[in-house]
Amino acid sequence: MNVRKGIRGRTIAAALAAAIALWAGAALPAGAAAAPALTATQQKAFDGTVSSADAALADKLKTQHAEYLRLKTQSLDWEQKIAAAHSRNAKSMESLRQRIRQVDAAKLAAMKKDAEDTRKRHQKLFDLYQNVNAQLKTAKKLKSKSLVSVLSLQADGMKIPVHLAREEIKAKNSAYESARKAAQGKMKKLRNSLAAADPVLAQIRASKSALSAPNDGRRTVWNAFTKSLGKRDAKSACEFLASVNALTRQIVDRQQKIYALEERVAAIIRDTEKQLSA
Repeated sequence: MNVRKGIRGRTIAAALAAAIALWAGAALPAGAAAAPALTATQQKAFDGTVSSADAALADKLKTQHAEYLRLKTQSLDWEQKIAAAHSRNAKSMESLRQRIRQVDAAKLAAMKKDAEDTRKRHQKLFDLYQNVNAQLKTAKKLKSKSLVSVLSLQADGMKIPVHLAREEIKAKNSAYESARKAAQGKMKKLRNSLAAADPVLAQIRASKSALSAPNDGRRTVWNAFTKSLGKRDAKSACEFLASVNALTRQIVDRQQKIYALEERVAAIIRDTEKQLSA
């Protein structure tokens, strides 16, 4: 009997050590494994183990299994909440990035067109002024005083309208450039605000990756648990199932923290959206 107890103790210790090693040092890809469940055959073995155990051990085993089912449901609920929150955040962030790229786009397009239209509207005046000055230059070379006099008067009369036209174009171009720079500044501020989510997203990726460790550890101990059921070893089954539950609690705890991180991302998105709407 003592030999059998020693073997059983070493088996349990080895399984638990393997689970702890997987949990502590894992760096596997992100994504939680599905929580294990008893197959139909294993359920029969579980029922048989409970029936063959003394009352106290049988009650403990049933209570632990009920606790595992509760924890498994919790874990699935958190997994679904995380997936939904992550999907919402990803869509909101992409939409927000597109809206940031379009900050004052319609206003800037209208101002740019106005500046271009103003130049086009005054272009005939500029062409005429340039033509008169070219003719004046030629008349001076020809030393035609009468033509120089006429063209000089015409050129002088056009100076003020040309100056005003240039000033109007300059003002519209300056207004457009100021608005463009202001829009760029606003976009930069908004992008910086949204960039506050980057380290949080990195934490989420790392946390999801870290979930593989307790998941794998749980799978290892679960396999030992189901083997103990086949041997009708209620004591070992209780010890293994207690470890399964402990690892499942760790998973649930980490999932809750991941969800809290997703909520932080959502808050950053909302804050940036408020700035965009201001």
